[in-house]
Amino acid sequence: WNLAPLDEDVSSGWLLNGPFPVDPGRGRLSGSDKDQQELFVKLGRALGERLLSLHDLMETDLTDLSALADALDLRLSEGDVRRRFWSGLFDLMGRDLDDSLARSLHAADRGNGRLLAERPVAPTGLPKPFDALVRASSVELFTDKALAGPGVLEATRHWETAGQLKGRMVSSDVATRLRRLGFGEMRPITLSKMLRTEMGEDKRIDVALGTRLGQVITQDAIEKEPLHQERPQILEAASEACFRARDGTWRPVRSLSSKDAGGYDESLRCDFAPDEALLHEDYREESLQFFKVARMQSGYGPGAPTLRKWVTVAHDDHRRRAVLRYLVRGRQGSALTQLAREDPPPWMADVREGLSSHPLLHGWTDEDRKKLVIELDPTRLELASSSKDRPYLAPLAASDVEMILGKLHEWWMAQRHLERRRYVESVYPEGFNASSLAGVDDDDRRAWFTMFALACYRLFGRTQDEPHRRFIESGWGGWWAELANSEPPSDVHPWLDRLERWSAPRFDETYHQWQRTLVDLYTIARGLNVYVELTRRFPQFVEKHGVSSLDVILRPSESPLAQRMGLDAAPIGRALGIGANWLIRELARHGVYAPGEASLVAPYCWAPTQRVRTFLTALDRSLYLTADKDMSPKIYQFVTDHVGADRASFGGDFDLPLQIVTRKHRWLLDGWFKEAGLDTPEFGEESDDGEDYA
Repeated sequence: WNLAPLDEDVSSGWLLNGPFPVDPGRGRLSGSDKDQQELFVKLGRALGERLLSLHDLMETDLTDLSALADALDLRLSEGDVRRRFWSGLFDLMGRDLDDSLARSLHAADRGNGRLLAERPVAPTGLPKPFDALVRASSVELFTDKALAGPGVLEATRHWETAGQLKGRMVSSDVATRLRRLGFGEMRPITLSKMLRTEMGEDKRIDVALGTRLGQVITQDAIEKEPLHQERPQILEAASEACFRARDGTWRPVRSLSSKDAGGYDESLRCDFAPDEALLHEDYREESLQFFKVARMQSGYGPGAPTLRKWVTVAHDDHRRRAVLRYLVRGRQGSALTQLAREDPPPWMADVREGLSSHPLLHGWTDEDRKKLVIELDPTRLELASSSKDRPYLAPLAASDVEMILGKLHEWWMAQRHLERRRYVESVYPEGFNASSLAGVDDDDRRAWFTMFALACYRLFGRTQDEPHRRFIESGWGGWWAELANSEPPSDVHPWLDRLERWSAPRFDETYHQWQRTLVDLYTIARGLNVYVELTRRFPQFVEKHGVSSLDVILRPSESPLAQRMGLDAAPIGRALGIGANWLIRELARHGVYAPGEASLVAPYCWAPTQRVRTFLTALDRSLYLTADKDMSPKIYQFVTDHVGADRASFGGDFDLPLQIVTRKHRWLLDGWFKEAGLDTPEFGEESDDGEDYA
């Protein structure tokens, strides 16, 4: 044996006894690089034979591996001895692959590669129960993305798919080393692919399957690593699921509702939904968790036409009473009422005839009864209230309404350029560029943040536009830009800095009212990309589903549009209120929406401020309006009915003329109402009370 140190730099960690000729100086192996590689290939074939013999010896002759365990100083069970020994050998000889010469020992037909190809000795690198040694030639898959994350594969151990993958799957690290040995046919397996296989071809999720899936895939889990990296793929796969409805049929998840899966509005809808539209009550806990995930991007969200069908088939008093309750309290109550007015089902027509004493309204408060009458038949308002309420007043003649709105249109089209310029100067901070609304990066993000903030400030009572602008201008190039460009929760320093400064002993209270909105602004900044994307896609949603509610933007977690896009963020409906109507209108005016898109969102561009409500109800006393953003389509329809669709847009400025004329040009209204023989309504001395924006 030649044990003299050689100058060869070999990174192997084991000894190989073989015929290694050395050069005359006895410092290096003799021969060219090619000769040496050929020698190592030859030795590798012999090594492969020896390793196979070693394996067979352990399996046949060494029936008791305790001696081997003692020799290796291992206190392990027999199965663990095998796994530890072959895994250790795999790691040890794996170091040869980093050496230019030693790597020639191993390939799929020689050295450790041959052993791995012909015997189940390859470690999987996976947790129990997937850690049994495998034959490398049988490995088809390696874990990837979320499935490679800690605890995920182990959590799927009860899935049928997981059992089918045993012996065919290794970790990505083991797969990389096997590829270097010549095993290159492995494909990645991800959690979303496992999910599709587990769901089966028919995609039917019974309670047992839903329970297995819900133990791994929940709404919370997909928002965190490691599942978050597969969030779009998981949601896409889950959205194709079918669940059993209460009538026993299998239904796509997007068509099913559940009181336990949604918020207050869904609970109201479930009370009158038919059995085929309700999730079976057997789905609970984990299976219900997966149902919620499956619905997130499925397009769920029954619109008014669907609810209209439910109303038609409401055949019992419980469901009919729930329908009437929804008309008063539901988010789509007004839209549903509009459809019901056009073609009411027979039972609802009967209710309309006996609104004052119908049994379905037993136990209702006067306020709720009044709201229902106003929705179903506003011309009979006196039936909804007690004798103390004011008597019914007939609406103005249609010709008078058309005349006044026509005068408003004429004035606006003549003065709009001057009025628009004044409006922009009073509302938007110096440096704001509407063209920046093209994206959501850098200055674009600041522009969008500013738009949502200004919409939020619409809630302030008795406040003109100029103070909003001055507050933003006070930090436009400094702290305002920092807040806008930050992306909480990972970047919270600008917000903490504002909190410190605005709570300091020498705190300047000039803008105290605006500074109190820090939480709302933080929410906007945190979900800004989501709110922007939903706002941009809103016209497409309206085109597909018709007029419904702005909550499709303001409540992403309940929005079918957000669910289909795999988006989620905190609700901002209370933060914006009817400022959401202002936001849609201004985006249309700034050209963020193309002309065709602007016409689609036109019904949402009418903010029911106190002044506008006072003005319109003076034109039609039966017109019932509240400070609710979803009153906007009702206002739009009223204006369209009296001046036509073309003039109702007011040159693309929508409700802006109404807002300006009722705030700054009362003298014009005096003349128009006098011409109609009417008194001008009283608007109050200041701007709208904050409570009217709630």
